[in-house]
Amino acid sequence: MEQRRSGGSLVDGGCCPGADVQIPKESLGDLGALSAANLIAAATDVAVVVDSHGFIRDVAFNKDELSLELDAQGRWMGSQLTEIVTPETRAKVKELLADATVRKSPNWRQVNHPSPGGEDIPVLYSAINIGREDRFVVVGRDLRPLAVMQQRLINAQQSMERTTSGCVMRKHATVCCSRYRRKP
Repeated sequence: MEQRRSGGSLVDGGCCPGADVQIPKESLGDLGALSAANLIAAATDVAVVVDSHGFIRDVAFNKDELSLELDAQGRWMGSQLTEIVTPETRAKVKELLADATVRKSPNWRQVNHPSPGGEDIPVLYSAINIGREDRFVVVGRDLRPLAVMQQRLINAQQSMERTTSGCVMRKHATVCCSRYRRKP
């Protein structure tokens, strides 16, 4: 068995997507179902246990806000995963579950959930085959914080473009409108 240093990578070959996870049994011991569920819930914003027909059998949210926005009425339990997403992303959910049945390494897909507030909620999901033919764990990350940062970047870029729209490129220097030019 390969020896690993303290703090070393748990993934063979680094943190590359698709690499097989190599966690020695002695590091985690016999991780029970409750401990595994707590670990999954802590590491994701939303975790869903889905059966082989796509029906949700269990769900956990790491953020109360997300739980209230996505499942305030508790309608997820017993629903099909494809029923709780927007119509245009249902095909992605089907692909996600199909991939989990045949692949070792999970794929990630952005899926949108309808929100009572009107704006869709983007979540990045991956489905993991947990070694049982009748169950998959689907883990997700709320992408709204990333969308907010992207919008800030776009706004800053547009602001810079408006500020420099009067500028002209001359050889190797940018010369802006007359108010920014140096007076001789």
